[in-house]
Amino acid sequence: MERKLGRFTGWCGTACAMALMLVTATAQEAAAQDGGFQGEINQIQNVAAQKYMGLANVLNAEQYSWRPDDGVRSVAEVLTHVAG
Repeated sequence: MERKLGRFTGWCGTACAMALMLVTATAQEAAAQDGGFQGEINQIQNVAAQKYMGLANVLNAEQYSWRPDDGVRSVAEVLTHVAG
């Protein structure tokens, strides 16, 4: 069971990283085209996506299942939530 969970959390992390890359690319394109308020929002979103991507890239499969306390989302669940 633990081995399957490790694969699942690793898969979740990979899926989240790919989704965040898509969000980052979309935000970069929009920021390049838009100005003003929308451009600022896109830039903020881009910076946040880059930070989440950096975090997702340095974690190993075991770290994705960590949660700070019972009833709190795991790292994989948080990344999935943010990517969705």
